[in-house]
Amino acid sequence: ADKFIANFQTSATGTSYRLLFYISSTSSAAYSLKVDNIAVKPCNYVYGTPITDWRSFTSTITNFTVSSQQSLWRRVGDSMQIRFFFNLNSAVSSTLRFNMPSGYSIDAVKMDYTANDGNVGYATANRTASNNYIGHVQPGNTSGGFRIITNGGNEWTSAVPITWQSGDRISAFVEVPIVGWTSSTQMSNSYDSRKIKFRASGQPSGTLTTGFNLVTYPTVNGDTTASYSSGTWTAPTSDWYDVSASIEANQNWTAGNNLGIQIWANGVSVAMNYAQAPRTTNYGFQSKVSANSIYLLAGQTIQIRAYSDGSGGGYSEQVPGANYFTVSRSSDSQVLSATAKIVATYKTLSSTTITSGTALRCTSKVEDSHNAYNTTTGAYVVPEEGTYVLTVSGINAGATTDVKLFVNGVDQGVFGSLSNGTGRQSITVQYPLLSGDSVTLVPQASSSASDTVGWFTIIKVK
Repeated sequence: ADKFIANFQTSATGTSYRLLFYISSTSSAAYSLKVDNIAVKPCNYVYGTPITDWRSFTSTITNFTVSSQQSLWRRVGDSMQIRFFFNLNSAVSSTLRFNMPSGYSIDAVKMDYTANDGNVGYATANRTASNNYIGHVQPGNTSGGFRIITNGGNEWTSAVPITWQSGDRISAFVEVPIVGWTSSTQMSNSYDSRKIKFRASGQPSGTLTTGFNLVTYPTVNGDTTASYSSGTWTAPTSDWYDVSASIEANQNWTAGNNLGIQIWANGVSVAMNYAQAPRTTNYGFQSKVSANSIYLLAGQTIQIRAYSDGSGGGYSEQVPGANYFTVSRSSDSQVLSATAKIVATYKTLSSTTITSGTALRCTSKVEDSHNAYNTTTGAYVVPEEGTYVLTVSGINAGATTDVKLFVNGVDQGVFGSLSNGTGRQSITVQYPLLSGDSVTLVPQASSSASDTVGWFTIIKVK
């Protein structure tokens, strides 16, 4: 169903207003209009500063090899705060470099930015309680590659401020403004604020083998968005989610056999755990797994998959409640900013064959505020309902090429044509889209063509 929201100015003395529906088609066929709800109320605009809880990520570390790391980030208004904790091993060479989460860029306009200059944080190194060293963090580039320098301006390297050895610890704190983030923002009235909770349980069905196979839980205890079907839970809106699951199996176990369980997010394993049989026997035991803050676009999926190298038997439920699968929206999920931009720009860096009927693909990211574009399929998954402008340019067509807009695999028609020739051209369309819509641009050339340097941009305009 479509949702329509509009604002209008009332008169000072008006007491009644008329709502009109207009159909532009001249067809004489009858129409059926179903209306769930009509509400007229004052516009309430809420402003605030978005602050999230800390989320973990894996920092890319260059020249220093670590035995472990804990890297965390959060949003505070228009800036990102990042904490880094590294435990070193003996493999250290050259100059230390480490990165912030991928998909974000430092907003150089909001700071006196020069590569390898200006302090954006601090760092400490520790070997023992009496050996501590202080440094300043500087940005190496706007993609968030950081370095550390001493008070004297020397970079931390394999021998500065100390000759590193296994067991040394480095911690750092960084705060930088981010492109596309704003501070005091109007909260979006199109944010999906539904409570999203799901739980299923019961003795599962499915095959237990040495391959990770789908686990299907038979009893749905609660599903606020009716998102579960045949072992697969589908995200109703783009957001962060917490997932947990447990299985019990009763097989002919040999000591050391494993019962494994995985969480799959949109076809990729994101968390895994194994439980090991302590002795040779035939009994049931459990394996559990959980993962917090998994980001899903609307329409992406969560599945539970299981593995066993035991023999015979299968799933069981000797312990009541031993089998379950839960999904809930993360507690730190918050209202989207109505003034934060939604934009993606991608390009191709080398010649790409364009085939009639196959979606155009750009393989190199320039920016993507929500990491919503798939460079393999050429599909952009819309993170929030609104009106978007799409532009494709740079196609060097070997033949006149019509380009069609497809939404969720449905042809919406030709929105522009690129003439045969060597000149660089571009075409643009404005189109209303819903959260979770999958958008592709498909050429309809009469023959194959070659794209030397092409661009694709999509931006939400309202």
